[in-house]
Amino acid sequence: MVIPQSSHMQLRISRIDSVKSATYRRAMAIRDQTPGTRKCSAPQAKRQREAAIGPRLRALRKQRGMTLEQVASVAGLTRGFLSHLERGGTSASIGSLYRLCDALGVGVAVLFEATGGTLTRQKSRQPAYFGGEGVTDYVVTPPTERRVQVLETHVAPQGTPDCNLWAHRGDVSIAYVLSGELEIRFADNTVTLGAGDALTFSPAEPHSWRNPSQSGDTIVMWVMLPAAF
Repeated sequence: MVIPQSSHMQLRISRIDSVKSATYRRAMAIRDQTPGTRKCSAPQAKRQREAAIGPRLRALRKQRGMTLEQVASVAGLTRGFLSHLERGGTSASIGSLYRLCDALGVGVAVLFEATGGTLTRQKSRQPAYFGGEGVTDYVVTPPTERRVQVLETHVAPQGTPDCNLWAHRGDVSIAYVLSGELEIRFADNTVTLGAGDALTFSPAEPHSWRNPSQSGDTIVMWVMLPAAF
């Protein structure tokens, strides 16, 4: 049997909507499980989430210097609807939220992050492994934050992520040594940092780093804009 082209399109759209719906539900679940979030009844929690979406959309739009007309046009919505949504006077469908987030250049999960910032407790952090020897990284910033990323890196004596120089995309990287020593090597020079020292450089420039000590550990804080991992 030959399936009409329109049916193929309906199937494709259904699959896309299914994937987006699942992502939307996960984002809502993360918002509900955020530590410190006050527990509410299901209907009340749903109303609070919907009421918070509008102001967040408005804040994101203003951060980007975009008008209501610009965002509405890109998202395929009317200016009146977007204005009403930003004031909390109406709710939006999943599809509309995704189109608005695409127009603003953010993921939909941003709309459901806990207000007042996202808290990361030291005891809740899990070590990450990005390669190398004697290197343990702890990601301090939440995974949904892609504008900036902060890592706390513990480096054993002679530890290094790679003996060879490498580069990665990004605008800027900052290494701030909390304790011990860190040696950062570039193609034409090497910089040694002690506790309290910091180095700002372009991650696009080939580089590598290591703990030059034979006996002492090093702890360094990395700040990368935008997030690299």
